[in-house]
Amino acid sequence: MAPPGCRAAVDVGSAFTHVCLMEEEGGRTYTARVPSTPCHPGRAVLAGLAEAARRAGLGGAVPGQVVLGHTLAAAALLEGPR
Repeated sequence: MAPPGCRAAVDVGSAFTHVCLMEEEGGRTYTARVPSTPCHPGRAVLAGLAEAARRAGLGGAVPGQVVLGHTLAAAALLEGPR
C-alpha cells in the first residue's frame, strides 16, 4: 500500500508512457519513462507505475489515485496506417 496522499499521473503515448508519482505531503515527485506497448497499453502503465514506485522507495506499493491520459487515438488519426 502506498503512503496516504500518494498520487500518480500517467500519459500513454504512441512511443513512450510517462508516469509521475507525487507525494502530497512534501510534494516530492518521481518520474518514469517506459516504452509504450500499443497492443496492450496497460502493460506499459503497470511497468511505469512500478518503476516510479521503485524510484520513490515504495517497493511494490501502488498509489491511492491514478489519473490517466493518452494520445494513442490522436496519433493513429494523425499518422494514418503504418
